[in-house]
Amino acid sequence: MAQRLFHASVGLKLHWQVVMLIAVCTAPSRAMHQPHLKHPIHVCQPGDIHLGGLFPVHFGIESETSGFLSHPLTAECIGFNFRGTRWLMAMMFAVEQINNNWALLPNVTLGYKLSDTCNTICKALEATLAIIIGNFRENHLWGSPTCGGFNTLGVVGATGSSASMAVANLLSLFNVPQVSYASSSRLLSNRQQYQTFLRTVPSDDQQSAALADIVHHFGWTWIGVVSSDDEYGRPGIESFRNHAEANGVCVEFANAISRYDSPEDVQTVANIISNSTTNVIVAFASGTDLEHLMLEIVRRGLANRTWIASDGWSTSSLVARPGSFNILGGTLGLALPEGHIPGFRDYLLRTHPNRWPENHFIKQLWEFTFNCTWRDDKQNGMQIADKEGPTLSTSKENGHEVPGWPFCTGKENLSAVETPFLKYEALRVTYSVYQAVYTIAYALHSTMSQCHHQETCDTPQRPKLRGNFYGNDGISMSFNAMGRPHHLYSIINWQADGENIHFQVVGQYNGRAFPGNRLQLNHSKIVWNGGHSEVPYSHCSSPCPPGTRKGLLKGVPYCCFKCQPCTDGKFSNETDASNCEPCHDDFWPSSNRTTCLPKNIEFLSWKETIGVLLTLSSVLGASLTIFFAFIFLKYRQTPIVKASNRDLCILILFALFCCFLSALLFIGRPSPANCKLRQPAFVISFTVCVSCMLVKTHHVLWAFNERMPGRKHSANKRRRQVFLVIPYTAVQVGICAMWLILSPPFLDPQSSKGTICLICNEGSPIGLVSVLGYLFLLACFCFLMAFRARKLPENFNEAKLITFSMLVFFIVWLSFVPTYISARGKLIAAVEAMAILASAYGVLGCAFVHRCYIILFRSELNTVEEVRCCTAAHTFKRAARANLRQAKVSQKRQLYGSSASEHSTASKPNASDQLYSVSGDGFTTLT
Repeated sequence: MAQRLFHASVGLKLHWQVVMLIAVCTAPSRAMHQPHLKHPIHVCQPGDIHLGGLFPVHFGIESETSGFLSHPLTAECIGFNFRGTRWLMAMMFAVEQINNNWALLPNVTLGYKLSDTCNTICKALEATLAIIIGNFRENHLWGSPTCGGFNTLGVVGATGSSASMAVANLLSLFNVPQVSYASSSRLLSNRQQYQTFLRTVPSDDQQSAALADIVHHFGWTWIGVVSSDDEYGRPGIESFRNHAEANGVCVEFANAISRYDSPEDVQTVANIISNSTTNVIVAFASGTDLEHLMLEIVRRGLANRTWIASDGWSTSSLVARPGSFNILGGTLGLALPEGHIPGFRDYLLRTHPNRWPENHFIKQLWEFTFNCTWRDDKQNGMQIADKEGPTLSTSKENGHEVPGWPFCTGKENLSAVETPFLKYEALRVTYSVYQAVYTIAYALHSTMSQCHHQETCDTPQRPKLRGNFYGNDGISMSFNAMGRPHHLYSIINWQADGENIHFQVVGQYNGRAFPGNRLQLNHSKIVWNGGHSEVPYSHCSSPCPPGTRKGLLKGVPYCCFKCQPCTDGKFSNETDASNCEPCHDDFWPSSNRTTCLPKNIEFLSWKETIGVLLTLSSVLGASLTIFFAFIFLKYRQTPIVKASNRDLCILILFALFCCFLSALLFIGRPSPANCKLRQPAFVISFTVCVSCMLVKTHHVLWAFNERMPGRKHSANKRRRQVFLVIPYTAVQVGICAMWLILSPPFLDPQSSKGTICLICNEGSPIGLVSVLGYLFLLACFCFLMAFRARKLPENFNEAKLITFSMLVFFIVWLSFVPTYISARGKLIAAVEAMAILASAYGVLGCAFVHRCYIILFRSELNTVEEVRCCTAAHTFKRAARANLRQAKVSQKRQLYGSSASEHSTASKPNASDQLYSVSGDGFTTLT
């Protein structure tokens, strides 16, 4: 381009001084004594605009230990990295494609300067300084044809998060955009600190969530964790633990490792893993940091453990060695999605040192692929590494080649050998590099298009890396405001492929999907450690079966627990339940506490033995009552029936009939109406019974103590006695009505173990005490009056029979009170029914059995003459007693000088000693 697009401003001169100071401080001191490094770490291609590239062509560095009194030694790169070289070639291929695309960056040729970071921070900074220095040389254009001083408007890399952080801090000083193809640390999402940093891989926040979801998906709750001791491992494993612990996962051990750990440190971590009880270990680390630990794990033969790999080592050739499959087979890991780069395989197959004679990395690739050396390297020492992974240091001493390594002829064929460089089946990081280059290219294209419409572009124009971009394969690459791409991972499973390890894709994780749909796994494709198809078991404690719950143990993680059976009334229907759920009120847990069953409804059933007995007793009592009533009605004109006041007797029998039937209300399934009727039905009917006996007793006393002899007792007088029962009964009815209105009895289901007992709650205790108290009060009055009349004629001896009836009533109900209080459940109804029946039978037996016996079997006693004889005998007996008593009084008075008139007065018979006879309507005077 003819127009000048970029020049250094005065303010950038200060930055240039800072860069020079950093360069001087970081340059090896030994370089002052050597004119050049042993091997160049850069490869460049001139162009109008240049992109920097940072790639780990070697696995690490090796340096001799030097003290403070000697010059610092230059760090040498060791361990040739075939995959890192393929990544570098992917950038070269992408730049070549872009230059051949007339629609992208027209009239502009992209150049590059690619550097080897040796997988370390210091080499990454050294390479970055070498790239940036060209931006601040005076008097140059974008289209400078040399690599010595060119304009770099973007950097692709680095690989590790720690290296990318250091590079990002340096590039941000000069506002140079950086797009990493493998750095995933969540710390790089800080836009305030890393303003010019973007990446084509998801953040570790998503990776941590994905790993936690995998652990949770398989139900593992007891795991160990290992992480790199750097900016990749520490934040990543911290985020993972937060996600995992939120899912109820416990961590047995957590250890940090580093590639710089001593053998003793590696042994310590290996011992912890060997002594652990977990079967699942999550490793959030890079392959270089994990290499030495895995070699020790394989050496010890620590099998039967499932490893969960982060993307830092899930496809690493340093760990996935053929000899380690027996120990590490079945590993599940996260990896970047596979990508397809059209034409890239052919591009790799055309790789040859003659094609790029200045590209020292391709020469090294050739040497370590074919185990040969180039003749033109005699004058230089060489660090040779075993292509299979571990570094094997060898050197060319005094210009002589190492025995066994022939000279390279250049006729070797890459397609004829098996090398990781050509492993094209799953391009993951390689495709990410490809996307990163196209991302910067499209951003430059957009920026230069805007600049083209301006008159001049004398100010620096950096590419704006935001929005959506489309690669040569038509796949969209988008960045949000935080510089993050889409959150998508492939889930791979380490499976055997002959002597090698094959990374089989068994699912994917989409962080943008709804929770619950993010993890997709094909379980049929997974092969676990040892070739098993069953999911490994990893729990601190055995799962608690349904019917139990997890009981936490003091001083241990909550994943370690003791299974405790659910308590009464609770159940659990799932494995490893944290709590037992209570059953509803009408349900009760099954015997194994796994479900709730309807409770057995318990009440005094008609089918139970006690229910049948009470029913028979009630029916028998009612039948006897009807029978006695029939006898009294049939023989109503006989003297004994007349003397008993047949109207009151029929009323008593009717009341007893109701009492017997009221006992049936206490049997069977209670209902709200049943509860309200049972107590009033009994107390009212029995009140009628007691009131009738009270009136009869009072009438007998009145009849034998009447002081107006000769007065006839009409039928109206007899019937009037029936109406005297009404006031006594009305009081009881009133009490019952107030009870039912204010606080009536109600159905009260009472739950207990496995049963619901249907009982009637009496509502207000005052109501129950009031009705029974009134009934007891009437019984007391009746008993007292009957006791006074106990010595009347035997054929009129109502009082004696009533006395016995009331005694039975008192005994029954005094026994009832403590029994009622101590009874529980359906026995309460049984106790009440028995008390009612006993009271009714007591009255029926004492008041009517004797009379019916005389009527039916002793008819000679049921005559007027017999009644008169008994009455006369009773009257004469009373008169004799009265005369004797008067005689004794007279003798006492004579002794004390009493007058004769008083004696004659005292000797007159009392009106009460007159004889009475029974008529059809009552009592008549005999003398």
